[in-house]
Amino acid sequence: MSAKIYDFPVKPKLIDKKIEEIVDDKLDHPNPKVLAMWRRRVKSILKNYQSEPFHFAVNVPADVTDEQLEQITHSIQITLTRYQKAMNRQKYQILNELCLLECRLCEYELNEENSTSSS
Repeated sequence: MSAKIYDFPVKPKLIDKKIEEIVDDKLDHPNPKVLAMWRRRVKSILKNYQSEPFHFAVNVPADVTDEQLEQITHSIQITLTRYQKAMNRQKYQILNELCLLECRLCEYELNEENSTSSS
């Protein structure tokens, strides 16, 4: 046994659909123009930051027993799960702040547009 490959595939079409659902469901604003612009921008931004498939290999000595390999595999899975949860929390916080800033920007731009057209 020279290496064990762990593959974490990503399904972009499924992610695109989920992004659309989350944005349409979670973003809300009393002004329909702001809401439409905000949703469009957030969807566009999120599509640019999708996860890439993740591959890695672990080289183990040929004399590693099946039990040892199982322990190594289990340890790697636990570590990767913890890391993924931490990264997901961080991504959520960043995306939350980004969404709020985009909302303010949309409000500002529409306000400026209305001010210019009123003059």
